[in-house]
Amino acid sequence: MGWLLDPFEFAFFGRALLAAMLVGAVTGALGTFVVVRRMAYIGQGLSQSVLGGVGIALVYGAGLYTGAIVATVVATLAIYATRRRGVPVDTAIGIVASTMFAAGVAVISANRDRSLNISNLLFGNILGVNRNDLILVGAVVAVGEDAGHRTGVRLGRAVGGLHPAAEAAVEELLLGRHLGG
Repeated sequence: MGWLLDPFEFAFFGRALLAAMLVGAVTGALGTFVVVRRMAYIGQGLSQSVLGGVGIALVYGAGLYTGAIVATVVATLAIYATRRRGVPVDTAIGIVASTMFAAGVAVISANRDRSLNISNLLFGNILGVNRNDLILVGAVVAVGEDAGHRTGVRLGRAVGGLHPAAEAAVEELLLGRHLGG
């Protein structure tokens, strides 16, 4: 049994586990919203789009988070603009994600003098989570849980129009509270 608990002796493992639990909590809440809005590809699309911003930020010496935030905003606006032209949302996400991902690969490949682990950049390294990362994840989780709660209320009302028992069941599942007592 010791082999199971041995990893918890290291602080990095505890931080990684806490980060995974926090991210797991928010993805469940926001998953409902994403599926209802028919935007199942948005997570992968935005994560691929971020590579372009991160690549440009690395070349110009800006921070990774700055590049990621700017790229996310640009990708969101580009998806919105493409969507307004009558393109289905998943297609718009695919167009923007592919374009920005290719731009990121091109920028990073053109600057080989920088030491960069592209695998960690693309997929992350949960064992490298530090205290500041946990604070950032906690703030994102707090905002995400609030958005998920509001989405759950709207979804519950939409489903509840079908049958009163369904409304109670959806609110019980999504809001996590007992309505009867």
